[in-house]
Amino acid sequence: MTNVPESRLDRLEALAETTLLAIQQQQGQINELREGIGEVVSMFSQQAVQVAEMQSEIRGLQVENRRILDHLFGQQGEG
Repeated sequence: MTNVPESRLDRLEALAETTLLAIQQQQGQINELREGIGEVVSMFSQQAVQVAEMQSEIRGLQVENRRILDHLFGQQGEG
């Protein structure tokens, strides 16, 4: 490599440093994206739990409403 002119080595070194910096920036951006995706997944998980809780409450209300209606219709049939 002693035959390579000094200015060419300098350009190659500068190019390597620029490439390394670009890679490091991209890695930082990828890490930020991963964190953002993790937060979104966490939010979806929380919402899924809330939806499941609401479904359970709705089912309970449906059963209660059915009992009330059965009771009311049973009284109408007797009267």
